[in-house]
Amino acid sequence: MTHKINVLHFADIHVGMENYGHIDSSTGINSRVLDFLRRFDEVIAYGLSHEVDLVIFAGDAFKTRDPSPTLQREFARRVKRLVDANVPIVMLVG
Repeated sequence: MTHKINVLHFADIHVGMENYGHIDSSTGINSRVLDFLRRFDEVIAYGLSHEVDLVIFAGDAFKTRDPSPTLQREFARRVKRLVDANVPIVMLVG
């Protein structure tokens, strides 16, 4: 008997890239960072809408090794959506 497992795999979201951006007046966050976070939101939404059984994040969450608390918070908010949906996540350091 075979059992189908839906896996969502992604990497290299590099939250913290600020090239060619400006500060968004409503959030205080660089517009390029918001672009990356929106794409991350799309990845999470795709996984949840396709009822993934497992998420594998293969590293490089942030642009630098010491992201600001704001960037850490924004990353964690998105991961929490998966946790709240009871989707197991494997996260690798990149």
